[in-house]
Amino acid sequence: MIRIIMSVIFLNLLGYSFWVPQQSMGTTQPAFEVNIEGPQKVSANEEFTVAADFKVNIKGKLILTSRKQLFIYSIKDSSGKLINSYAVNDAGVSRSLSAGEVIIEGYKYKIKEPGVYEISATAEFTLDKDGESKNYKIVTESKKVEVTESAE
Repeated sequence: MIRIIMSVIFLNLLGYSFWVPQQSMGTTQPAFEVNIEGPQKVSANEEFTVAADFKVNIKGKLILTSRKQLFIYSIKDSSGKLINSYAVNDAGVSRSLSAGEVIIEGYKYKIKEPGVYEISATAEFTLDKDGESKNYKIVTESKKVEVTESAE
């Protein structure tokens, strides 16, 4: 829940408004939810997978256009230096989504050096709803992973 609140606060500071009414409870909820999951601890040179998910809370059909992979993953060492890089395919994909639908994507990586790392994922997309288009960029909360000496 804190991840969602921090993402919304950050995006609201950038001028985005993601709150939509939830009529059944008379409260508000975020229009989109993003989350990242992965292991807390791995060995150096051990391949691991993190998964990011994107959930739609907006009622009605919408068209989401993005790269082939919705999320871009960032892994930073304890000094904040980005340690991963990979080619991003800019070919666009359009997806028709409804409230409650979830997109889940995984990313595999192997960290060579022991230490504590932060992993996050960024969803970049254009939303087409009722004839209007708007660009979005939503970052998950960071997930920490501890990399220990390999057991070789």
